[in-house]
Amino acid sequence: MSIQRVSKLMVEVVMVEVMVLTALLAAFPASVMAQSRDINTYVLFALKELRTKGPTIKNGDVGVNQGMLAVSPHGQMDALESQVVADMVRSPVTSRCKQLFSNRVDVAMPGCAAPAALIAPIAFPIVQDPSKACGFPNPFPACSSDASKAVVVLGDARVTLAPDPAGYRDVQILAGGTLILTGGDYRFCSLRAGRNATILIQHAATLNVASTVNIGNDVFLGPDASIQPAISPRDVRIFVKGSSVHFSGHADVHAALCAPDAMLRLTREANLNGVFVASRIRTERITGELPSTTTTTTASSTTSTSHPGSTTTSTTVPIDCSKACGNGHIDAACKEKCDGIDFDHTSCPGSSAVGAFLTCKADCTIDFDGCPNALKCGNGVKEPFEQCDPVALNAACPDGKVCGAAGTAVGCLCVPKEICGNCIDDDGNGDTDFEDAACCPQLQTFRMAVSHARLRPRGALSTLRLRTILARAGLSKINPQKQDVFVQIRPSGGPDLFCARIPADKFMRIRRGFSFWDKKHHVTSAKGISDAKVMVRRDGTVRFRALGRRAQMRTPARGPLQLTVAFHDAATGDAQNSCSTETPAFRTGRRGRLIVP
Repeated sequence: MSIQRVSKLMVEVVMVEVMVLTALLAAFPASVMAQSRDINTYVLFALKELRTKGPTIKNGDVGVNQGMLAVSPHGQMDALESQVVADMVRSPVTSRCKQLFSNRVDVAMPGCAAPAALIAPIAFPIVQDPSKACGFPNPFPACSSDASKAVVVLGDARVTLAPDPAGYRDVQILAGGTLILTGGDYRFCSLRAGRNATILIQHAATLNVASTVNIGNDVFLGPDASIQPAISPRDVRIFVKGSSVHFSGHADVHAALCAPDAMLRLTREANLNGVFVASRIRTERITGELPSTTTTTTASSTTSTSHPGSTTTSTTVPIDCSKACGNGHIDAACKEKCDGIDFDHTSCPGSSAVGAFLTCKADCTIDFDGCPNALKCGNGVKEPFEQCDPVALNAACPDGKVCGAAGTAVGCLCVPKEICGNCIDDDGNGDTDFEDAACCPQLQTFRMAVSHARLRPRGALSTLRLRTILARAGLSKINPQKQDVFVQIRPSGGPDLFCARIPADKFMRIRRGFSFWDKKHHVTSAKGISDAKVMVRRDGTVRFRALGRRAQMRTPARGPLQLTVAFHDAATGDAQNSCSTETPAFRTGRRGRLIVP
C-alpha cells in the first residue's frame, strides 16, 4: 500500500473520531457542559470543605472550591434547581440535585444528573481568587479600640446606628432588642445578636467585622421591609476577618457573607437568602436560596452600589429638604441631626447607648432634655427619665431584672440579672460573670499578682501559660473539689476573649494542692485548658497556674488584659463566690507572643 493511501486512511479515521466525539458532546444539555464559576450563583460556597446534615436549597448552587462535600448518612440534600460542584462528593443515595459536577462520587445518586466527570475531569479550584471574587477588602478596615464606641441594645429598645468614620467596637443586640442600620460602611469589632433580636438594614450597607459574628436563635438580619423600595439581600454585604461565624436555630439571614478565613456554622432550621462564602461550612438541616433579581434606586444625593461580578452604577437624585424631615433617616445634605428614631451615632453625654433618652424634634434637631443626669442616677430617687434607681429602696424593676449600676451604659435601666457562671454578660453592663460586681462584690475580690503569663498565637487558637498568686491571705478556705474554677481573659474594658470553667468533680486533691489535667480535651467547658493547679500554702497564700496548648481564643493585640480567676459553687449561691483579678500590660515577644512581665 502506498504512503499516500495510508496517510489518506489515517486522516479519515481522525475525522470519524472527531465526528463521534462531537455527537456525544452534543447529546448532553448545555448545563452538563460547564459548571458555574461565578461565585454569585452559589448559595453555599466553601473554600475547603462543606459538611451538612441535609440542606434544602430552593435555587442557587452549592459548591466547594477545592475539597470535599459530605452529606450525613442520616440526611439528604434536596437541591432540585441547583448545580452541586465539588472535587469529591460523599452523600446518601437519596440526595437530589439538578446537575452534579465531581471527579469522585462515593455513591451514585440517581436524583442527580450524571456527573460531568464522565465526559472530562473537572478543573478545580472553581474560582481562582475567592476573596477577590466576593469583594473582600484588602487592607481590612479597622474597628474602634475606644470602649465608649461599644453598642448594646437591650430588651424592647430600638436603636438606629449610622456609620461612624472611626468605627464601632463590639455590637450586641440582646433580649429581643432591635438594631437599625441606616446604610453605608460600618466597622465592628464583633457582632452578636441574642435570641429574638432583630437587625434591620434600611439602605445598601457593608458590615466589616474584625472578629466573630454570632447570630442567635430566632434572629432576623436583613433589609427593612418598611423602607420602599426595599433593597436586595445582596445589598447587605458582610465581610468577616475573624475565624467564626455562627447562625443559630431558626435564624433568618438575608445577606451576602464573605468570610474566607472563617468556619460558618448553621444550626437547625436556619434560613439563608443570599450568597454565603466561608473557608469551611458546617450545617444542620437548613434552607437556602438566592435573592430574587431586583433593581432599586435610593433617594439620596448620590448613591453608588456594586456587587462582586456586576457593574457599578451611580444615581444622583435631587433632595427636597422641605420634605426630607420626617422620612425616617438622616439626610446630611439637609443638615439634619436626627429623623424619627435615627440619631446617627449621637448619645446622651457620658453614655454609649446610641439614641437612648433622646427625642427628635419636628425640625429634625435633637432634644437632649430627657437625658439622665449622671449625678442623679444613683441618688436614691427614681427620676421621671429613669426606669429605676439602683440605690433606691424600691428599684421598681420587674421580677427577673435589676437596676443597672450608675456610671455604666445601662445605668438606671432595668436589665436582666447577671447569671454567674454562664459566660454571658446578661445585664449588658460590659462585665461578664466574675468581672461583674454582681457575681464578685469588692469584699469577695482579691488582687492577683501575675508572676508569669504567655499567650502564643496558633491560628484561631492560642497557647496559654499562666502562673499567679491569687491572694496572700483571706482566700485559703476555697475548695476546688466543691467549687468550679473559672478563668476569664478580656482586653481592658472590652468583651471576653476567653471564659473557661473547670468543673469541681474534675479536680484531684494532692497534698495541699488541687490538680486538674485533661490531655485529650474531654472537658469541653475548660476551653482547651489541659492542666491546672490550685495550691494553698500554710501561710494562707493561694497560687494558681494553668496551661492550655490549644486554648480556644485568638491571641489579641498587645496591651492591658484583665485576668480573672473565680471559685463558684452553684449549690451554695453567689454569696460564697471568691475572685482574684488583675489587669497587667502584655508586651510583644518573639513570633507574636504576648508576655508578662
